[in-house]
Amino acid sequence: MAKSVKLKKIALIIVITGMFSLAVKHAATDNNLPQIVLEVSKKKGWVTVVSSFTRSEGSYIAVKIGEEKKVVYRGNHRHPRPGPVSVSANGKKLVFAQFVDTTGSEQAVRKICTIGIDGSEYSEVLDIKDIFHDIAWSHDQRKIAFLGELKDGFLGLVVLDVSTRPSVMVARRPLPRGISFMKMTSQAWAPDNERLVYVNANGRMVIFNVRTNSEDDVGPGDEPTWSRAGAFIAYRADESGKPPGDYFRMSLVPPRRSERLLSNSRSAADIRESRGHYLGPPIWSPDDRFMMIMRIIARRSVEFEQAYVVDVSTRASSPLPPGSMGDIRSWGGHP
Repeated sequence: MAKSVKLKKIALIIVITGMFSLAVKHAATDNNLPQIVLEVSKKKGWVTVVSSFTRSEGSYIAVKIGEEKKVVYRGNHRHPRPGPVSVSANGKKLVFAQFVDTTGSEQAVRKICTIGIDGSEYSEVLDIKDIFHDIAWSHDQRKIAFLGELKDGFLGLVVLDVSTRPSVMVARRPLPRGISFMKMTSQAWAPDNERLVYVNANGRMVIFNVRTNSEDDVGPGDEPTWSRAGAFIAYRADESGKPPGDYFRMSLVPPRRSERLLSNSRSAADIRESRGHYLGPPIWSPDDRFMMIMRIIARRSVEFEQAYVVDVSTRASSPLPPGSMGDIRSWGGHP
């Protein structure tokens, strides 16, 4: 009798394990995800951004609120294509880098600017020599952080308080001499508006506290983004000399632990359909339910970027219709 009960328990475990395996396998893709994300985005008015340049229209910045696209800024002959553009956490304003030809020659200055998503309240914050990667905006819209070169020659991480005019320098972290690698994403800030995460010259993810001027090394990784609620950092685990690594979510509650969100291994179907690796930062939705990650796709010898959406709880992923969510570098709005 005891042996029979034991066998039944083993059989039940096998069945449950098999069902779980099938569920996990099925969760790898979800064709309903794009429609779910677009419907939620439309209902809640989430904001993404598009920056572009065409010969006919010149340069422009547009916001997408749900399915509605609205141009909020246009350049001219003195304002060529804008650089990095980010949406504030509450979805009310944009910060962007602008390259401005002030002399009529090839010499140009670079400006960091802010503007409302309705096109109002345009302001030029700071003149700089150069800027790399994205601009990160604190949740309270008071501070911005970026990697670049200031007019005084300083090169590295810069944090500014843009709530005052003129803006005030909050903190600087220099790029070591002879080193050219540091990285920051548009979602670098924690919701406490004091901490941000970036990748230092050694390829380590570092949490920098701008109030105490202290740093906390949280390990190797690339493209780190901070969840909107503040409990997690998402990142890509790259290894030197190898293809782009898998994406993980790190809990910031001690002891810190990481769990895989998305595999970057290419399947036979990926190779057959010319789907490349995921490369972009994992951009959190305002409610932390979804992430958008860019993937390289090849069609007829032409490569382009396509946004994929990932359901954080199920790990399901699916491609989004081209252009449906802007350029996926930032995502703003209330949860």
